[in-house]
Amino acid sequence: MSRIHDETSEFYKRALKRANDNLIKLLDDPNVKETDLTVAAAKIKVLEDEKKEKETIKLLERHNEEQDKKRAMLKRVLSIQLPEEDITTQESTIHGTKIRKHPELMKLQEDTWRIYLTFEKGMYPKIQVNGESINLLKYKSNGYTEDSSYEPFETFEEACNYNGIQFKNPTIKKSLQNIAKLQAESDKMKAKLEEYSEKCKKLNSYTLSSIGAIRQQQRHHYEYFH
Repeated sequence: MSRIHDETSEFYKRALKRANDNLIKLLDDPNVKETDLTVAAAKIKVLEDEKKEKETIKLLERHNEEQDKKRAMLKRVLSIQLPEEDITTQESTIHGTKIRKHPELMKLQEDTWRIYLTFEKGMYPKIQVNGESINLLKYKSNGYTEDSSYEPFETFEEACNYNGIQFKNPTIKKSLQNIAKLQAESDKMKAKLEEYSEKCKKLNSYTLSSIGAIRQQQRHHYEYFH
């Protein structure tokens, strides 16, 4: 995937260079037609838009791959039957002897760099795998009068949402559509802010002009009566 991405980037880099060189050449031509300049500029715009879309797709694919890995790890740790007793050390690592009684947990530790477990109120609400913190239980507030506690997730989708993981990856097409909508809304907001800024400038100019006129009248009035 990386090699293909590099080749695609190189293709657009060369294509944009040729298109820009062509536009510069046309600008230096005293007999150039306006339509030729328009076509040349449009070609550059098309190439830039295509390049941007390809780069966006690559980022979306990478993001979805990361979400797939996080979702798989979440499913794995939630499926592990954790003991009722505390098997952690003071540093939250797992006791080397006690872990041998729990093959699933031991296999997870063998497959990863290092894991940490949080033991609290007789439960394991959190696990850290290779530096990534994962909530195994959801926080339950019992109000101000009682101690707070933890409870299991009702569904895997709830567990994903609680851990900030996509339950289902959107299609690339859908993601591009959402990005386009956000960009359109952003452009609208930017236009409104610019319009508002211009109105403020005009109002400020009018206000300063009015204050200047009033002060001028006050000065004439003062000089007239003195």
